[in-house]
Amino acid sequence: MGRIKLGTITDFARRGYDARVTCEACGKVTHWNAIELAIELQRRRKPLRVEAVEPLMKCNACGKKRAVIQPVEQF
Repeated sequence: MGRIKLGTITDFARRGYDARVTCEACGKVTHWNAIELAIELQRRRKPLRVEAVEPLMKCNACGKKRAVIQPVEQF
């Protein structure tokens, strides 16, 4: 069995995953629908690559811009 590379937010959506966003500073966890997140990023003309999006995500709790994005099963 091979590994599936999920390098972009649209890859999450294609494979049926949502995005789990964790703040590295305070540990707050939020879940995003991958399709909605991709649409919002495109609307703001932001990149869709996970490693490019992580430093742009701002935490609502502490205000820091340090996030980790991981795939999670859709709810």
